[in-house]
Amino acid sequence: MSLQSSWCYWASIAAILLCGGCRSRVEKDWETASIRGSVTVDGKPLEDGTIRFVPTGVTLGPKTTFEIHAGAFQADAEHGPSVGNHRIEIEYADDQQLAFDDEQALAELKGKRMKRGAYPILPAIYNTQSRLTATVEAEMEPLEFSLRSK
Repeated sequence: MSLQSSWCYWASIAAILLCGGCRSRVEKDWETASIRGSVTVDGKPLEDGTIRFVPTGVTLGPKTTFEIHAGAFQADAEHGPSVGNHRIEIEYADDQQLAFDDEQALAELKGKRMKRGAYPILPAIYNTQSRLTATVEAEMEPLEFSLRSK
């Protein structure tokens, strides 16, 4: 085998090995589903917030987060959560509508080591310590989450 043909042979092998795993588009190893549902707090629609689907057990896929408006959330199949079991986290923040010159309120926040801004009003059992779960299926009915503020 000549030097030139040897070089071509090894270059071809290298190209095959390097491009063997190439894909023209990113393919997922999990199926996603469209989803919709509602969230109420003390019987009233949650005005604004977020709902997060965190895969559990053998369910593959990333965490997915959707906005809640007027108590409702939804996502199409392309952007929806993966099919399988999920832990659900729901968050809502109230900006407290504090005036910049409300010295008493600002002093209370400082005493609690909190900054002016968003303050969670839902118990941790619905977000950081969530016990909520849902099983996402390819075809499913709307999900309903009824929460209590206390």
